[in-house]
Amino acid sequence: PDVGEGSREGGSSAARPSGLWHTPAFINHACVGNASWACIGDVMVVSSVAPIPKGAEVLFCYGPGADMPYERRTQLLGNWGFACRCEVCRKQAALPD
Repeated sequence: PDVGEGSREGGSSAARPSGLWHTPAFINHACVGNASWACIGDVMVVSSVAPIPKGAEVLFCYGPGADMPYERRTQLLGNWGFACRCEVCRKQAALPD
């Protein structure tokens, strides 16, 4: 079967399937996400990559990981239309240049 993957690192856009999955569409971004996804055919599987406490939000990283702040912010703004304000970005923004 056709397999596509997503992860905290964002993966290659060429390898990403396109489609609409109703429930995963509600998963928000954090630069250090706690979940990743894979598609097998037309089924999307979401897996945790870190413990997710009961009641906590499931989060994907939509772009390059936290170790690439400029690239990540540029991609998020250009591709997704928002400036991230997750904990990692708030901490990085507070650092002197």
